[in-house]
Amino acid sequence: MQNSDDKIIGYSVAIYTVLLFLVLVFFGYTPYPDSEGYIYCAQESLKHNQFYPFKEGLYELPFLWNIGAINAVAASLWLFNSVTPLLVVYTLMKGFSLLLTYKIALTCFGKRTAYIACVLYMLYPANYGEGTSLHSEVPFVFFTLSAVWSSLKGRYVLSGLLFGCADYIRPFALIFIMAVILQDMRNYKAYLKMLAVYAAFIVSIGLSNYCSKGEFVYKAKTGWMALSQYHWDHDSEKTTSDPQCVTGNDKLTYTQKDELWRDMFIDWLKDNKLEYIRQIPVKIFNTYVSDNIGMCTFLSKEEKQSQYMYQSLSLHALIRDFPHYSAVQWLTVVNLLFYYAVMIVFVLSIKYIKELRLQWLVIILGTLFIAFVGHGESRFHIPFMPFVIMASSYYISKMWMMCRE
Repeated sequence: MQNSDDKIIGYSVAIYTVLLFLVLVFFGYTPYPDSEGYIYCAQESLKHNQFYPFKEGLYELPFLWNIGAINAVAASLWLFNSVTPLLVVYTLMKGFSLLLTYKIALTCFGKRTAYIACVLYMLYPANYGEGTSLHSEVPFVFFTLSAVWSSLKGRYVLSGLLFGCADYIRPFALIFIMAVILQDMRNYKAYLKMLAVYAAFIVSIGLSNYCSKGEFVYKAKTGWMALSQYHWDHDSEKTTSDPQCVTGNDKLTYTQKDELWRDMFIDWLKDNKLEYIRQIPVKIFNTYVSDNIGMCTFLSKEEKQSQYMYQSLSLHALIRDFPHYSAVQWLTVVNLLFYYAVMIVFVLSIKYIKELRLQWLVIILGTLFIAFVGHGESRFHIPFMPFVIMASSYYISKMWMMCRE
């Protein structure tokens, strides 16, 4: 029976991965602004015969972006003079993310929930549009799921290393580390081993950059910039200077710029506490209101080259054009309906929050992080979706059993 289950999941992962490759072959690379920015940063680093951040950029770089994600692009360009091999790797990572979602659900809840999670993951249209760009979500989710599964299987050294890789790609891994620790505090001694390896990874990357570039850096320094800019943009009073003015200051290192953005935000917060609180629900709403980003993959080449790629797929455009939709708009609507249905079932799953501690902790901690020290946009919920799908699958499994009794 076990071999039969393994074959079914193996075939499912293989079919899903083949479909992802077909999407990549037929629709090609998707030039999102951030993805294009990664290529530019990687090319600039290679011009200096270095990986990102290059030493000469200490004062030149406007800010320090996602180091691991950019260096993955740089490695692909250095080895193959193309980003296509990296897109192939990301497509494989996306395929294995299905397997990891199944494995985590199987470990936590058993076979029925794991099968449902596998089906929901494969049916989710947005999952087919994420592997065609150089965005950080695909590798981050892959390393995070790998780390979570490793911790659940008791492989804490490997888990710490994988969490370090995830953080190197995108500085958001601490949310998932906290969720893993809080869901079972009795295992704190083993988690100390995981944290030690995670810290060692950070220190090794930081020291390497310090020796070669003069700065102890191991991940992006964009948080304070994004936070201060977001609240300034959404503040009608504009009582402080535009944080954008710091970007072009070539007398400051990227670390000093980050510290200045932090001070600017704190100064703004002192006089705008009510405005800060007022903006929190808006940030949460913007994070979860739509799920259209991945659908840009299916736009025509001409639409992908337009100045505002998302224009025809935004909620405003979908409301305006109803019911006269293009094929991509119809796919986007189907994706939105699927997304909303899964989110509704996830909310209902709070009934079983004791059994779903890990999954709910990821969403709660991640949402609190975005609400208080982040800024809201729909891309930010993407790393949470495997855990949303697991929780929704558990609820569906419970309802299925109740209907059969």
